[in-house]
Amino acid sequence: MRTRRLLWAGTFGVVALHSPFGCSNLADDCRATLTCPTPQGGNGGVQTGGSGGDTDAALGGGAGEPPGMGGMLVSATGGTSSGEATDTAGQGGEPDGTESAGAGGDSREAGNGGHGGENAGGTEGDGPTARCDVTRPFAPAVFVPSLSSSPGIDTDATVSWDGLTIYVWRDRALLSAKRATPDDTFGAPSQDPLVKPVGDWFKQSQAVDTPTITGDRLAMYGHFGGQARYYLNASYRATRDEAFGDGTSVAELRDELTQPFVSFDGQTLYYQLSPGGLYVTHKTGTMFGTPKEITAVKSPGGAWHPVVSRDELTLYFASDRTDGSAKGGSDVWASTRSTVSDEFGLPGAINELNTTENELVVGVSPDSCEIFLIREANILVARRPL
Repeated sequence: MRTRRLLWAGTFGVVALHSPFGCSNLADDCRATLTCPTPQGGNGGVQTGGSGGDTDAALGGGAGEPPGMGGMLVSATGGTSSGEATDTAGQGGEPDGTESAGAGGDSREAGNGGHGGENAGGTEGDGPTARCDVTRPFAPAVFVPSLSSSPGIDTDATVSWDGLTIYVWRDRALLSAKRATPDDTFGAPSQDPLVKPVGDWFKQSQAVDTPTITGDRLAMYGHFGGQARYYLNASYRATRDEAFGDGTSVAELRDELTQPFVSFDGQTLYYQLSPGGLYVTHKTGTMFGTPKEITAVKSPGGAWHPVVSRDELTLYFASDRTDGSAKGGSDVWASTRSTVSDEFGLPGAINELNTTENELVVGVSPDSCEIFLIREANILVARRPL
């Protein structure tokens, strides 16, 4: 009898592996010891493991007859760089599993392993690397160089959901500053021909705040108003390569709302309803429903300029309240909840972002590692450390 120690390093939980030896195993910690009869390989797997294949080898071990010792063990071990498999899986396999296929016969390369590692969990460390520890406070905010000036000139801004574009109003035009990746710096703001039409329309309609845009970048919401009333308008496009058109009124939301912020999926809208309260409304079909006040953030010091994280579990807003650890002027506060079905809890000041000057949040990156804010009419960014 031979004892083979296998390690499954995939991301799909514990899996029962059925070995070509005629035995199976299910282990609580993804480590198993299989005791199986002596394998009957087929001359190095020439007939048993076949050529490995690109798909069969991942699940059944090539086109041989029977799979013998190839293939199926690859699906358990191939591609896991941490693999432990005595004499059959090599070193746990290269990403393609070439050394980990073919446990029996006269050759350890029977079946070649195909691309077993891809379906068996991939190489250890696959997936994006975290940019920060989201449980840690933000580092001190720093100016975005391409958008900084003295004195400051930006009283409002919008950050795209991918964190790669900042929209600002300047010289009665809607401008955008862009970067290629989250690790790059933002370029100088310029007029984007794809947002110019809606920018011109909102400007002519006496827009007050920078429009807010959905995660797919196909819908943009903004408000305009005259002497006393503010109305929400929306602009749409079919693809990201097209220009936004003129805005159309969101007729069901005709209250005196300001500073709208749309969720990533475009189904929820957060905004300030004059005077001083924050409200939320959810879309059903093509229309937004009855607004509901977020009562936990209500205060004599007011609450305005809402921004939510991508998962909608953290609500950032500005307030002049003086309780807690407020530092004076407009400070950044946040309220959290466990699920989107819960109500937001009582807020707390984000001390590391606040000063005695005026601050408000204008955007947060999708991984919550970066937060963008305006301080005394300048745009800054703060990052969480690893």
